[in-house]
Amino acid sequence: MLRLAAAPKRLAFCTSGSRHYSAASGSTGGKPPSFFHNEANLPRKIEPVPGGTGLAQKEAVPLPPKTHLEGGSGANTAVAGAKPALAVPQTVMPPKPLFADAANTPPPPPPGPSADTSNYFRSYKDFCKGMAYLGVGMGVIFFMFDQHERLDVSERQMQLMKKKQKELVLQMQTYKSKLNKVAVENAKKSVLVQGKMQMHVALLRQQLLDLGADPVTIAAAIDRFEQDVKVDVAPNTVELWVPGESSLKSLIPDPHEYSKKK
Repeated sequence: MLRLAAAPKRLAFCTSGSRHYSAASGSTGGKPPSFFHNEANLPRKIEPVPGGTGLAQKEAVPLPPKTHLEGGSGANTAVAGAKPALAVPQTVMPPKPLFADAANTPPPPPPGPSADTSNYFRSYKDFCKGMAYLGVGMGVIFFMFDQHERLDVSERQMQLMKKKQKELVLQMQTYKSKLNKVAVENAKKSVLVQGKMQMHVALLRQQLLDLGADPVTIAAAIDRFEQDVKVDVAPNTVELWVPGESSLKSLIPDPHEYSKKK
C-alpha cells in the first residue's frame, strides 16, 4: 500500500452540532475542508425514527473509493480497497408514555390558584368578615341606644302619669269633701227647719189647751195631708204643694220662713 505524505483530514462532530476540523498540513491554507473531498467518509444525516418523536442518527451509505489523486500537490489521495473508519450510530429513543393507552390517559389536574389570587381572596374574605363584625357592632350599639332612649321616655311617662294620678286623687278627695260639706249643710238646715216647725206646732197646741180646745191628733193630720197635699219628685229636688182652693192653703207655713234670720 502506498500512503501519501498528506494525511487525510478527519471530520469530528460534537453533540452540539458544531463542526471542528484540523489540518495535518498547511497545504489547504487553513480553509475548512469540503465534505466531498473524500467520498469514502461522507457526513451522516439525521432521520426521524418511525413510531416516535425522537431523531436517530443514521449512517450514510459510503460510495466506492477512488484510486486517482485529486488536485495537484497537497490533495488527498484514497487508496483502493481502504476501508474507512465508521462511527457507531447513536440512536435517540423517544420517551415512553406513562400509560399504555393514550386515549385512557386522565386529563391533567387543573392548576391550583396562584399565591397572588389566594392572598387576594384571603384579604377580601378578611375585609368582608371585618365589615360584618363592624355592622353587627354598630347594630348592637344602635339597639342599646334605642332601648336606653325608650326606657327614658317610658320612665318620664310613668312619672307624669303618677303625677296626674296624684292630682286626680286630690281633686276627687276635694270634690268629695265639698259634697260632704254640702250634704251636712243641707241636713243641718233641714233639721233646723223641722225643729222650728215642731216648736211652732207645740206652741199652737199649748195655745189651744190654754183656750180649752183639744188640738188635732197626729193621725187626723196625716190623713188630711194625704188627701190635700201633692208630692212632685224631680231629679234633684222634691216639692210638696196643695192644689185647688183650700182654706188651709193660706195657713200652711213656708219652710224657708223658718230658715230666715231675724
